[in-house]
Amino acid sequence: MAFGGIYEKRDHTVVAVLDEDASVSLQYTRRVNPNRVHLSSEYKISPTDGQTFAFGAEYTLKQAKLQMSVDSNLVLKSALESQVQPGIKLQMAAELQHGSDQFKCGVGLAMGD
Repeated sequence: MAFGGIYEKRDHTVVAVLDEDASVSLQYTRRVNPNRVHLSSEYKISPTDGQTFAFGAEYTLKQAKLQMSVDSNLVLKSALESQVQPGIKLQMAAELQHGSDQFKCGVGLAMGD
């Protein structure tokens, strides 16, 4: 069981969650330009994993959506989703872990609504 709360005021949203394993998660989202640009941050404290912090951004364009984030372990993540035609989306994602020199990428095609 988890307990949490949400506070919203215009373009700001704050979320706090206490999980059953005693981890605490705090999230903040700012809608810089409604339906176009969002900035987010997350701070998580866990008895098993320690502390982590992440910062991300989401840009919604006319036919595409770009998401990027970086966390306190220097893991960079990005995803691009583009509307090729109505009902067809092209998805590309990448993740770079600086600490272990690992790089992952993927491509997807989604058809249907």
